[in-house]
Amino acid sequence: MLLQAIQTQIALATDMEAIVRRVNSSPKYRKQTATLQGRLDAAKKALKRCNGLYDSLYQSYVDQLMTEQEYMTLKRRYKAEAEEAERLIEALTRRQAAEAAHTPENPFLAAFGSFRGADALTKEMAQALIERVYVDGDSNIEIVFRYRDEYKELCTYLEGRQADV
Repeated sequence: MLLQAIQTQIALATDMEAIVRRVNSSPKYRKQTATLQGRLDAAKKALKRCNGLYDSLYQSYVDQLMTEQEYMTLKRRYKAEAEEAERLIEALTRRQAAEAAHTPENPFLAAFGSFRGADALTKEMAQALIERVYVDGDSNIEIVFRYRDEYKELCTYLEGRQADV
């Protein structure tokens, strides 16, 4: 019974992995990924530019190429632009990390996929895939699998991407 439940989850993970691969190979997904990477690269470039300008301000002020008022105004402006670029980089990096959970390397897919083709229940398999097994007084069995959150997140993602499949 336990092995059969695990094999069902393994089959589910295999099917989901195939769907994820199809979705992720779609032109729409590739375009979104490229756009995200482009925005991240542009934000990093903007941060580098702002930091370079900010760093050169004092020397320009010392060389009397600008007034104190101009120096203070530009200093505030470049600092604000750099902080905005840092916030954007942080947000885009988080989004990129979230997108990584929607690949075949997803912990749920990887864990269950690693036991694909198993025909016997092993201690290693049980420890890797099962969190808890409940047996009540009527001999009813409830199996709580690991990676529930990753599974739910992947289901939500795939439901939102049904048109891409």
